[in-house]
Formats: sequence, structure tokens, C-alpha cells
Amino acid sequence: MFSIYYYYCNGYEDVIKNVTSQSCDTTSFIQLPGLPQLTDRNVPSFFNLENKYVFLALPKLQSQFQQLKEGGNPKVVLVNTYNALELEVLRAIGTLHWVEIGPLVPFRFLDAKNHNSYDKFCRGDLFRGSEEYVQWLNSKEMFLYSLGWNSTLESLVCGIPMVAFPQFGDQITNSKLVKDVWKVGVRVTKINEEGIFVEGGEIKKCLKLVMGGGQRGDGIRKNAKKCKDLAMESSKEGGSSDKNLEAFVEEFAKVKDQKWMDS
Repeated sequence: MFSIYYYYCNGYEDVIKNVTSQSCDTTSFIQLPGLPQLTDRNVPSFFNLENKYVFLALPKLQSQFQQLKEGGNPKVVLVNTYNALELEVLRAIGTLHWVEIGPLVPFRFLDAKNHNSYDKFCRGDLFRGSEEYVQWLNSKEMFLYSLGWNSTLESLVCGIPMVAFPQFGDQITNSKLVKDVWKVGVRVTKINEEGIFVEGGEIKKCLKLVMGGGQRGDGIRKNAKKCKDLAMESSKEGGSSDKNLEAFVEEFAKVKDQKWMDS
């Protein structure tokens, strides 16, 4: 998601607008570095000028990215993802220094052996502790939801296939990643004549596809498990996200100490 916002604010605004101005056009493609081909149906809803929140979202995004341009050295950006999931996408942007420290979810990286105070502090609001939250997630065979980034990550790190029912914002693009890039779920597709509601039959079809047998369903569940294994690997001690965060803290401490000495 960050990459799409970055490109919109750094030279690709017209490229994106040329497609999003043609509402519901699935034949025109947006090609951005490091990303799969996108259509109007795959980009954040804020890019559609008819969206009622566009006047709030886009100016704020442009202001934030303008701040990243100011100053000399490449800016350090902490991102809630992990190398194995989006390395190519992040490396395509060479003007920023990415530090992947995810997945950051409301539990201690699914480490059932860790019950320290940090673990208790990070628990989800609906659960007494991380272990209870993990047990709830692991009890699910699949999820049907709108696919914000937090819920998407939670499903990935638990290896749970997804049925995407996106509504607005980043949910639209996350659904594209889930269905076509990571191949860990499907997206409801058919809408009624008014273009608003998804019929019950469409949802039932998607649920059967993900939870039932067949080559595609088996492949989705296999990919979901693979994403979980990669997330666990990156998050454990010595994993890529663990090393990235440790290196960032060490570098930040050096800069802080140097500024203190120079003052």
C-alpha cells in the first residue's frame, strides 16, 4: 500500500488518474515499479475522484510524502511487513531506507513460550492474553472480511485462507494481493445491477471454493501455510524482522548519542 501511495505522490499521479477516472474499467492497466498490473478495481478507493473522502485523504498523503523528500539522507521508514512477503516491492523504491519489522499483530509473534510483560501489553482488546487470541485465530478454517491490513496480517501469520469482501481504502488493494499475488484467498466478484450489494450465492460460492476440496482450494490452503511459516521465520530471534529492528535501534542510539555530544 505504501508503494502505491508513494508513486502517486512521486510522478505517477496522472498515470493512476487516467485509469481511475474511468470508473469500473477493468481493461486499462496501471503499471508501477515492483507491483503487479493494477486496474481501477485494485487501487485504494481514495484515488477515485468520485469518492467522498478524496478531499481528506489525498492532501494528507501528499503532505506526508513531501516531508519525506525534505532533507538530505534517505529517510528511514519502518514498515509492518516482512521481507519474504514484499521484498521486491519495497526494494523498487530506492529513495527510501526500508526497515521491515513485521508482522506486528496483537500478540508476541505467535510465540507460545513467551509470557512476559511485553506479551501481555500487546494483547488484543477482546482477549485476556495473547495465547487466548492465538487459540481463537487458529480455531478458524477461513476468514470472510473486508481485509484491512491488520486483519490481513493476522490471517497470514496464522495461515488462515481468506474470502475478501473489500469496501473502501486499502482493503481494495489488499484483496488483490490476497487473491492474485500471494494466492491465499479469493475475492467476491459479482454485484447486483445497482453495483452495491453482493448476492448470497456469490459469498457461498467463495466459501465453498476456499474450504472445499479441489486443486484451487488445496493450493490456497497450502499457500496460506507457507505465508505463516515465512512470518514465523522472520519474527523469531535472529529472523529478518528481528535483525532489522535491532539494527534500527542500534543506529538510532548512535545518532542520538552523537547529537547529544554535539550539543
